[in-house]
Amino acid sequence: MKALLVGLLLACAVLSAGAQDRIIVGASRSLESSGFLAYIAPLAVTGAGIQIDWTTDEDAQVIELARECGVDAILVSSPSKEEKLLRDGVGALRLRVMTAGSQDQFDAIAINPGACAVTRLNAALRFLRWITSGEGQKLIAEFSPRGGAAAYRPNAGTETCPACEAQQ
Repeated sequence: MKALLVGLLLACAVLSAGAQDRIIVGASRSLESSGFLAYIAPLAVTGAGIQIDWTTDEDAQVIELARECGVDAILVSSPSKEEKLLRDGVGALRLRVMTAGSQDQFDAIAINPGACAVTRLNAALRFLRWITSGEGQKLIAEFSPRGGAAAYRPNAGTETCPACEAQQ
């Protein structure tokens, strides 16, 4: 059932893929500090036709901003708070994106327009589809802020189930 829902949501994003859209994505401050957000934003324009306005803070504050309908999607590393956001109906879809080190799992969540009427769901889903695509994952693997080892390890498509993820 989850796979069918994910497929339907992503199909909606594909149907609206013609025009360039602008979305607001709330993200972990650590992603900004590493330089990742500045790196990935222009690539999202060319890869997905999505202009991203980032708003960054600690994960808990980013998730609260999602509850207040201040973003279209979030990119955070807080599994239990992400799970609650989904259970409460604020999150429409969560996909794994990448890990940092051995413990920080970063997930992207599109915000549900049923909970936040101003959400640009189709554009948010296009962003999620792109960042978890082969192209997006390759770009994540290539990000090296200091020319050394990659800062993040892409892991899209490794989802198991929301309850399982919350326990990690």
